[in-house]
Amino acid sequence: MLPAPVKPIISNSIQQVLTNITLIISAMKTYTKIVAALLASIFITSCAALRTPDMTKISIGMDKQTTIATLKKKPDGIVGSKKYPKGVVEILDYYTNIGQYSPPEHAWLYFYNDKLVQFGKPTGNWIFEADEIGLAPEAK
Repeated sequence: MLPAPVKPIISNSIQQVLTNITLIISAMKTYTKIVAALLASIFITSCAALRTPDMTKISIGMDKQTTIATLKKKPDGIVGSKKYPKGVVEILDYYTNIGQYSPPEHAWLYFYNDKLVQFGKPTGNWIFEADEIGLAPEAK
């Protein structure tokens, strides 16, 4: 049999251990909720990044900022830009088809002095296309 002063010490120690276990379990539940929320937000934002723009909503003559806002997506890249005597041609690249089993398709948007003048599938030679736009008679 244990002496009387030892019984409360053991009882208090067990109580402290149980309290600590309860606090740890509570903290784990909180961290689990935080991790679940972070994973959900990462999933949602990654799906938004895969959204392809609707090219039927844009039209020739729109300015660059309006075009980007209408597509509800920043360009996936800048193909190039070139300065001409009367202005600048800039070509933006958008993925228009992101499939799991197929390569992505692209659309190039050509802006002359920040106005959309041409868009469609890439020809592969952006400098030639830029020259056609920047050196056209109306651009001189």
